[in-house]
Amino acid sequence: MIATGDFGPGLGVLYTSVPLDSDGQAKVTFTLSTWGLSDTEFFEVTSDWLGWWQGLVEGAEVVVAAA
Repeated sequence: MIATGDFGPGLGVLYTSVPLDSDGQAKVTFTLSTWGLSDTEFFEVTSDWLGWWQGLVEGAEVVVAAA
């Protein structure tokens, strides 16, 4: 898990079915949970993390669920 104060309150969880240092390909999921952000702050955080995620994996997509 990754906890960071860089983007306000939040928690990131990275899941993969193979070790990160493996040469094999597998599905990888990163879930970022935030709270207490304005709509503008949430959009900025989502854009920043998506840019990072798309640089790491092929076919990256984002699913946003509002509470």
